[in-house]
Amino acid sequence: MKVVRILAIVMLLLALFPMSEGYYTVLRAVVTGAALLAFFEDYRTGLTYLSIACLAVVVLYNPISLVHLNKKVVWVLIDMCTIAVLMWPWIRNKKTGRRYRQQRTG
Repeated sequence: MKVVRILAIVMLLLALFPMSEGYYTVLRAVVTGAALLAFFEDYRTGLTYLSIACLAVVVLYNPISLVHLNKKVVWVLIDMCTIAVLMWPWIRNKKTGRRYRQQRTG
């Protein structure tokens, strides 16, 4: 699961630079898949607010029903927010000193 999140984060960082249309198509599929996996994992670990954010990412990036936002600046902001959503479990655990749990305990 970590590998998929990291792949999506790296691809989102590369998307901040001008790329071909084909790259953005692949990006949509990878980010949608990573966000779906993150949704299930975050929901299982009790991070419901984060799982809701992951569902919003799925809606924005889904490759079937495209969301067209004409301004590159808007997509850059969305990409940066998506990176934060995908990285949040690691950021949160650095602050609290806890390890990222794979399953809900208790």
